[in-house]
Amino acid sequence: MNKSTKKILVTGGDMRQEYCAKRLSKTFEVNFTSGGFQNLSDTMSRAFDYIVLPVPTGIKKERLAELPPLMKPDCTVFCGNPDAAVFSALDGYHIVDYMKCEELAILNAVPSAEGAVQIAMEQLPTTIHGQKILVTGYGRISKVLVSILKGLGANITVAARSSEARAWASLAGVKTCNCNPSKLSGDYSLVINTVPFMLFNSEVLNNLRQDVLIIDLASKPGGVDYAYAEKLEIKAIHALGLPGKVAPMTAGNIIADTITQIIKEGC
Repeated sequence: MNKSTKKILVTGGDMRQEYCAKRLSKTFEVNFTSGGFQNLSDTMSRAFDYIVLPVPTGIKKERLAELPPLMKPDCTVFCGNPDAAVFSALDGYHIVDYMKCEELAILNAVPSAEGAVQIAMEQLPTTIHGQKILVTGYGRISKVLVSILKGLGANITVAARSSEARAWASLAGVKTCNCNPSKLSGDYSLVINTVPFMLFNSEVLNNLRQDVLIIDLASKPGGVDYAYAEKLEIKAIHALGLPGKVAPMTAGNIIADTITQIIKEGC
């Protein structure tokens, strides 16, 4: 299959970006750089149809300012969770947040869930099998988590705010409860939180086992009072960006395939 003549610059980030670039290079002409853009400025003036920035973007303003001379006037910028600096430096260009794509979010749930289980296996002094585990929320990641944890023989309770979510969790064969503080307390050896809300406040933490392990997958600032957890000597881990840490090839390929599909659909 002939490659598209469209040129893509993939830059920055972690190993996901390298794998993303390799995947995109099967379809497009791709340049990858993990550093600055000075080495491209002379030979690639106004060359790129698309720019792919990492997730989270995290590129300094001065580096972002180096991008426009490399971009065609109708260039599209793909980025994950862009901050204000991106919109300021690249004002006037079409900016697409690929992390808002539902398909990517669903596929990313697998490495996120597997990463959480990996952390649990490394940190717990016991097997997963037979342990009482609380999973808060029942969205994409939690559904995958429940499936994995059930396969490992865990005793799972899902806490969810909506009756609909609790009904789906019940159909998956696990116990359920609502997210009231009194329901979150219990004899759990592992808690995995996916809800971006302060669920594990002092009231809840006071009624958990001191040796409980809490893995918080919620976006910043998370769903745990970390200062109070530390005071109680409860181990709480804010595990962000797991796809890039535990499965960079899978995560990079997911990003590349999502971008390719968006381009095919005309951005």
